[in-house]
Amino acid sequence: MQQRPELFPSLFETRIARTAEDVWVCRHVRYLAYCQDRSHFDAAAYPDRAEEDQDDERSVHALLTYRPTGAPIGAVRLILPPGKFPVERVSPIDLARCEPSFPRSAFAEISRLCMTERYLDADAAESSALRELRPYAILGLLRGLVLLSREYDVRVWCGMMGAGVVRGAGLLGVRFQRIGRPVRLGAYGIKQPILGKVDEVLERMRKHKPELWGLVAHGGLDRGDLETAVACAPSARGRAPERLARRQNELVLAGTARAV
Repeated sequence: MQQRPELFPSLFETRIARTAEDVWVCRHVRYLAYCQDRSHFDAAAYPDRAEEDQDDERSVHALLTYRPTGAPIGAVRLILPPGKFPVERVSPIDLARCEPSFPRSAFAEISRLCMTERYLDADAAESSALRELRPYAILGLLRGLVLLSREYDVRVWCGMMGAGVVRGAGLLGVRFQRIGRPVRLGAYGIKQPILGKVDEVLERMRKHKPELWGLVAHGGLDRGDLETAVACAPSARGRAPERLARRQNELVLAGTARAV
């Protein structure tokens, strides 16, 4: 991976899909990813070129775009309670027993995390340097999960991920707890049920990949500036370094550290 993560904020933008148009664009990216790039679903079933399912009505979405052109290249959603999460519908997982320290209202399922490069590939003039930076786009989707979690007070993530996604996330410093046995999900293949407390996932990333943590947690704001702001806060004075780090992640979720 190219060693220039500082370029990420100038190339990619993550935002919450707050309008019907943005939600449609998220579903269109899913259509491209799941019906065109891969044959998970029949494209003919979506004449409006926007993939949807039964969980969209209780989901919130984030959109990733390529700044130079504004083209949409990625999307992710969080499925909110009430009701059973998809991971509970396909496996005997008891989320309350897996993580009893939070109420069910604090849970959300990571879902439809996907990317398409069709818009980028259409640009023949794209430089080789930019192509090497493409892997950083996944950080934008992780950033979207943080933004959504902050806005909807989500403290625990659950979901189902393929082995490749779990490994790829681990290389970025993002690690989840594996819960239960892997499940075969038709065209999706074998998926592993996962769980992660948001603050712990962020803290682990801060320790192992601090330069990438900054992009995911607060959108590229200079880490030193954030540390200074937190250290000067009355509630943070006198804290040990590890407690200060946890406080940073709490502020990220509370919205104190805004995207730039």
